[in-house]
Amino acid sequence: IFYVFGWGPIGHSLVARLAQSQLDFSANSWINNYIPLNLLGNLSAIASWPDEIID
Repeated sequence: IFYVFGWGPIGHSLVARLAQSQLDFSANSWINNYIPLNLLGNLSAIASWPDEIID
Protein backbone atom coordinates (compact mmCIF):
# COMPACT_ATOMS: atom_id res chain seq x y z
CA ILE A 1 0.00 0.00 0.00
CA PHE A 2 1.53 3.27 -1.09
CA TYR A 3 -1.10 5.80 -0.03
CA VAL A 4 -3.86 5.87 2.52
CA PHE A 5 -6.50 8.57 2.72
CA GLY A 6 -7.83 9.07 6.24
CA TRP A 7 -10.47 11.30 7.70
CA GLY A 8 -8.10 14.10 8.59
CA PRO A 9 -8.13 16.21 11.75
CA ILE A 10 -11.77 17.30 11.51
CA GLY A 11 -13.06 13.76 11.05
CA HIS A 12 -10.96 12.38 13.89
CA SER A 13 -12.06 15.21 16.18
CA LEU A 14 -15.74 14.63 15.40
CA VAL A 15 -15.53 10.89 16.00
CA ALA A 16 -13.66 11.44 19.28
CA ARG A 17 -16.28 13.92 20.49
CA LEU A 18 -19.12 11.55 19.63
CA ALA A 19 -17.36 8.58 21.21
CA GLN A 20 -16.54 10.47 24.39
CA SER A 21 -20.17 11.50 24.78
CA GLN A 22 -21.06 7.80 24.98
CA LEU A 23 -18.62 6.99 27.80
CA ASP A 24 -19.76 6.60 31.38
CA PHE A 25 -18.15 8.43 34.30
CA SER A 26 -15.78 5.57 35.09
CA ALA A 27 -14.45 5.33 31.53
CA ASN A 28 -14.02 9.10 31.27
CA SER A 29 -12.13 9.12 34.56
CA TRP A 30 -9.80 6.39 33.32
CA ILE A 31 -9.13 8.29 30.08
CA ASN A 32 -8.35 11.47 32.00
CA ASN A 33 -5.32 9.70 33.49
CA TYR A 34 -3.75 9.59 30.02
CA ILE A 35 -4.69 12.99 28.58
CA PRO A 36 -2.47 15.98 29.43
CA LEU A 37 -4.03 18.08 32.21
CA ASN A 38 -4.14 21.24 30.09
CA LEU A 39 -6.62 19.54 27.71
CA LEU A 40 -9.17 18.97 30.51
CA GLY A 41 -10.07 15.46 29.39
CA ASN A 42 -11.02 16.51 25.88
CA LEU A 43 -10.42 13.55 23.55
CA SER A 44 -11.15 15.60 20.45
CA ALA A 45 -8.12 17.77 21.28
CA ILE A 46 -5.78 14.82 20.76
CA ALA A 47 -7.74 12.93 18.12
CA SER A 48 -5.77 14.40 15.21
CA TRP A 49 -2.47 13.03 16.52
CA PRO A 50 -2.42 10.24 13.87
CA ASP A 51 -2.70 12.93 11.19
CA GLU A 52 0.35 14.74 12.55
CA ILE A 53 2.70 11.75 12.55
CA ILE A 54 5.11 11.79 9.66
CA ASP A 55 7.19 8.71 9.03
